[in-house]
Amino acid sequence: MQQALQNMKVIDLTQVLAGPYCTMVLGDLGADVIKVEKYPHGDDSRIMGPYVEEESYSYMMANRNKRGIRLNIKEEAGLGPAPLLGQHTKEVLAELKYSEEKIRALEENKII
Repeated sequence: MQQALQNMKVIDLTQVLAGPYCTMVLGDLGADVIKVEKYPHGDDSRIMGPYVEEESYSYMMANRNKRGIRLNIKEEAGLGPAPLLGQHTKEVLAELKYSEEKIRALEENKII
C-alpha cells in the first residue's frame, strides 16, 4: 500500500522534542527522513531520561522511522556528506556564518 508521503525526502535538522516529533509524523506517513545530528554527541535528547536499556526513551520515541547521521558541518572536513542537504546547502552554510568566499571555494572544489 502506498503511503501519503512515500516519495518525499525530509532533512531533519531539529533536536530535542518538538521538531523531531513533527518529522517523526512525516516518517510515519512514509517520508524518507534523514536526521542530521551535531557532532560528536548528537541530539540533546539522547541524554534525557527515562532510559530503556541505557538508551533515552525520549530520543527513541521522537526519532523512529528515520535514518541518521552525525555531521560537524561547522568544520570543512565535516562537509563531505553536505550534498544530502540538497538545494538548500548554501543557505544552511550561510546560516552557520560561512562567508560567501568560503561557500564559493567549497563549490569550486565540488564539496557542495
